[in-house]
Amino acid sequence: MLIDLGDFVPGMGKPAEIKLSLYTVALPYMRYDVVGVGELDVRLIKQMGKSAFEEAGIPQICANVVDATTKKPLLSKPYIIKKLPSGLRVAVIAVIGNVTLHGMLAKDLGVEVLPPEETVTKLVGKLQGKADLFVVLAHSGYQDAKKFAEKVKGIHVVLGSHPSPTPTDFERVGDTILMHCKGSSKYVGKLILDIDADGKITSASGTLDLLSDKMGKDAEMEKLINDTEAAVTKYYQTSMSTPTGTTPQPGSQLSLENEPKPYVGAQRCIGCHLSIHQSWQKTKHAQAFEDLAKRDVNGKMNPDCISCHTTGYGSKGGFTTETETPYLRSVQCESCHGPGILHLRRPADKGYGAVSETTCRKCHDGANSPKFDYAKYREKILHPKK
Repeated sequence: MLIDLGDFVPGMGKPAEIKLSLYTVALPYMRYDVVGVGELDVRLIKQMGKSAFEEAGIPQICANVVDATTKKPLLSKPYIIKKLPSGLRVAVIAVIGNVTLHGMLAKDLGVEVLPPEETVTKLVGKLQGKADLFVVLAHSGYQDAKKFAEKVKGIHVVLGSHPSPTPTDFERVGDTILMHCKGSSKYVGKLILDIDADGKITSASGTLDLLSDKMGKDAEMEKLINDTEAAVTKYYQTSMSTPTGTTPQPGSQLSLENEPKPYVGAQRCIGCHLSIHQSWQKTKHAQAFEDLAKRDVNGKMNPDCISCHTTGYGSKGGFTTETETPYLRSVQCESCHGPGILHLRRPADKGYGAVSETTCRKCHDGANSPKFDYAKYREKILHPKK
């Protein structure tokens, strides 16, 4: 069986949908059987109002995320049962951890996370006699995935995901096999099970293999990747062009999208917020653009990187290039507090600049910031109130 554990595309909006389309074509092409769900997928499913994988003919499963209002499941299938050519019936159940899809993020997305261990226990009981082998996809980090293996009876394999420190690629936890995959789409996991006529696992081995050119190339896949990258680039180029034929009312909230320069840059904030500016200059946010250049010589040209190392990239009036918009380099005030043009014009108006944990996690997600702890990181960038 071919299984993907989820968390396909970081970010939201049209660029994320374009990138997701790569996977909805690639996974059927590679004959994947099922995909799980991570917090990044929940964002996009809520944004799009559907699972793009289900439309592409691949089951996307999740057993413990429901709509916070209607209590209806996020996805139509909590599990699948696949009968292999040998006759073995494999049940695959997917859940997401409470820490991974934490309370603040779940609230902002309008979803509720049901207790994962309790959910799996009920399903395993329900499916007794209908399946021979039970596999749980646990998008929860290594420690929580190990708890599944220790506490939930009747499951044979736990495949963990969500980037976190992992001591080993493969281990046995009691009678359960645990593999926790590494993130960043750079590894493919391989689990081999020997199962006797009674359905018992007699031996098992597992490895995580780093993807490389040694594995060979596929012309069809290369074309698909290149076409997707071109589509993303075209979107950014189009979205950053100046709109024509519009006559917005200056200062109107509804006209913000069409303002020529909704992002004003940190220098414009100094007049009223000097102490805040001085505090910001001492943080890593202020050096984010140059830090990217040090780590990746091509990073400044990669939309996947510069979106979180500049201010307003991909939005009207935001960062475009180092030459055209040098005043929007790095993570400035407006990266967290939003475009400042209206605040600059009417500073007495209330309501500008609210920041929540979700604001931070747009960039500090599992793929790019696996050790992110909101409370600890917040302390590093707190500034005076004025």
